[in-house]
Amino acid sequence: MANGLSYPFGAVVVQGSDGYVIQTVDNRFNYQFDCFACSHPPRQIFAIEGGKGVDASGRPTFVPLFREDARRLEETMDAKRDLAGFWAGYVATKARIGEFDEGPGRQCSLTTMERTTRPLKDAPAPTTRIAIAAPA
Repeated sequence: MANGLSYPFGAVVVQGSDGYVIQTVDNRFNYQFDCFACSHPPRQIFAIEGGKGVDASGRPTFVPLFREDARRLEETMDAKRDLAGFWAGYVATKARIGEFDEGPGRQCSLTTMERTTRPLKDAPAPTTRIAIAAPA
């Protein structure tokens, strides 16, 4: 289980894939906006193309998977309203389905997430911007 969602990890066939893909979570989100336990990294899908792993998460064929992830995150939103790591993952998931500026996350900016992040001992301040591609 990752970010409150339950789905298989590793080499799997998922809705929208034309064969096996590698499904995991985007670990760039862990510790970036909140503590590890408070982080909710979005799903990440890799395809093997030309013998190399390619991030296929932004492909339109996977939009239904990210839409379902967003719906499930919205079900837990009230309990996690104060967690910057939750909001970072939620906004990234909404961006994957082309709804970056819609819904409750529209008022949540990267600046807000950085300001509300609790500092971790010996951890650098979150300054990295994580690029998330919307469906083409």
